[in-house]
Amino acid sequence: MSKYVVEDGVPIPKSVRKGRPLDPDSFCGILRSMEVGQSVFRAGTLSTTRQMAYMILGKGGFACRTVEGGVRVWRLK
Repeated sequence: MSKYVVEDGVPIPKSVRKGRPLDPDSFCGILRSMEVGQSVFRAGTLSTTRQMAYMILGKGGFACRTVEGGVRVWRLK
C-alpha cells in the first residue's frame, strides 16, 4: 500500500508573498519603477547588483556595467 494519495479537484491556494512589502525607495523598488531606457547607479558589487536586477526585471530586461564607484543598471524591457 502506498503512502501517497493522488487526488483530483483540489484547488491551488493563492500564493502568499513572503517577507516585507517592497519599499518603493529601496533599490528593488527603484528598479521596478524604472521605464525602458532609464538607468540607476548603485554603490555595490556587480554580482550582487546583477542578482537583484535579475530578480526584479528578469532575463534580458536589464544591462549592468561596472562604473567608477559601483554599478549602473539600465532597463531594457
